[in-house]
Amino acid sequence: MKLTKREAQVLDCLVEKKATLKEIAKALKMKAPNLTRLVKRLGHFGLISIAKTGRSKVVSLDPSAWFGLSTVKSDFPQLKLSDIFTGYTPFLLTFIKTRESFVLKDLDLSPATSKRILARLRRLGIVSMPKKGVYRIRGEAKHVAGFCRNVFMMAHSAEARVEIEFLD
Repeated sequence: MKLTKREAQVLDCLVEKKATLKEIAKALKMKAPNLTRLVKRLGHFGLISIAKTGRSKVVSLDPSAWFGLSTVKSDFPQLKLSDIFTGYTPFLLTFIKTRESFVLKDLDLSPATSKRILARLRRLGIVSMPKKGVYRIRGEAKHVAGFCRNVFMMAHSAEARVEIEFLD
């Protein structure tokens, strides 16, 4: 499961509050059918809750999936979900959570992709480079990697649950 940049932007809109599909579409300047497709996919992964109120749908982050977000936001207030949940970044964060230090060869990504992601994580203050070519997750950022891992584990299990129900 990889989230697109747009799906992560939808999650960013829902961090502070619940919102209707119309409000999210207006904030992200996207068409309602496209947003509906993204919201269904995020609901399929168990990342958001969708409730119907009258003729409109109200969307919010699923509390069970986002347990720990307040801790992450208190230590890294500038951090957006789109910074850590798009592309290969969550997989990289999950991998480096348990590592004391690592080099680019340890990663199962192309060097260019690894450098791009690690440069962004360095700008966010999650990863440091104590020596040239050696990377390390900062101590205070380990819970960011743990949070990311937990959210993706829940999303994968929700996706698997739906597939198992489909097979039954």
